[in-house]
Amino acid sequence: MPIQIAASFGRRSHVEILFPFTSPIRAVANWSVEGIIAHEKSRCSISKDESCNKIDDKVAVLKSQGKEAVKRKDYLRASNLYTKALELRYLDETLYSNRSLCYLKTGKPQKALLDADICIARKPEWVKGYYRKGAAHMSLKEYEEASEAFQDGLELDPGNDEIKKALR
Repeated sequence: MPIQIAASFGRRSHVEILFPFTSPIRAVANWSVEGIIAHEKSRCSISKDESCNKIDDKVAVLKSQGKEAVKRKDYLRASNLYTKALELRYLDETLYSNRSLCYLKTGKPQKALLDADICIARKPEWVKGYYRKGAAHMSLKEYEEASEAFQDGLELDPGNDEIKKALR
């Protein structure tokens, strides 16, 4: 979630801006600006111990279940699974990319665009984020922005057939 990213980087002013627009996150016991920041500080201080390994395992299971739901074209379930995984590992760009696809398939292009933008911010060299962003803009009938996103992706990977096809 963007608010968690802002809090993890110590950007209180950003957390304050995002707070009114963010639904409460179950993992954050004290749903306030201070509570979110404190929660993120405590998460950041955890060393790579057994509890982190358990989180990694749970994220892997949720990600795998999400992938299976996508294969069955159960995009709503998949988006819910990816959301649960993001509550545990909110800086994982592949989860944002996958959820962006699900949002597109369930008619939520604005949310798809937000996830694509987060994906790009996390990993700007990854073509998939630009493809997701372009697809979201296409769904919103924002063709110029879609073309720009696809072009940005093509600059990173000139041989990408998926993006070339989208540009036609």
